[in-house]
Amino acid sequence: MTKKNILKQYNQVGDAYSKYLEIKSEPAIEVFRSMIDLNLKDKVVLDLGCGDGIDAKFFVEKGATTYGFDASEEFLKNAREKIPQANFSVGDMQHLPYENETFDAVFSKYAIQTVYETQAVLQEIARVTKIGGLNLLLIKHPMRQFIEKGNSPKDYFKQELVHSTIFEGTVNLVEPSHTFMDYLSSTYLRECRLIDYYEDEDFPASPQYNKDNYACYFILTAIKDPWKK
Repeated sequence: MTKKNILKQYNQVGDAYSKYLEIKSEPAIEVFRSMIDLNLKDKVVLDLGCGDGIDAKFFVEKGATTYGFDASEEFLKNAREKIPQANFSVGDMQHLPYENETFDAVFSKYAIQTVYETQAVLQEIARVTKIGGLNLLLIKHPMRQFIEKGNSPKDYFKQELVHSTIFEGTVNLVEPSHTFMDYLSSTYLRECRLIDYYEDEDFPASPQYNKDNYACYFILTAIKDPWKK
């Protein structure tokens, strides 16, 4: 599957994904929102990989000037209808159409792992975040992707396309695998200071193999630090 097709696949599964996301992923959504240690009133925020606007709606209700960005036109069509107060754009996360230091906070949930070059996305996140601004990023766990590779023997370090069936078999996705080095890159950490890390399972929204218990996602919390260069 090409890079373009990976980004556009949500055009085909968008309705089913939206239908089950809030129901099946409610625990992860609650954890994510509980980690927003920021008064959003009058803040300018970006929801990166916003989907149909489930989190953008939350940010708007909290009083934030909200921007949403996604690769799926179908998702954004629904988002614009549901949250007309927000500003939505379509495109590639590796090339964000915003000026340097635009946002007080950048939020992202289950989106960054969909691209091959995650470090390019993290560089863009750092670029558009204001000095002292917040990054809260929920990402599919590399351990989960390693387990979902399925083939044997598995190679954690080799980037491969991983097929996932989520929401108890209702949605099929294909995403490139990643290692932690793809996310904890020196380029990003030179500009942003990591202040918290969290990981957890997300069953049954995520598939569970062999009845094992393992992390399905992790959350990075970082602050853009003026002293880190």
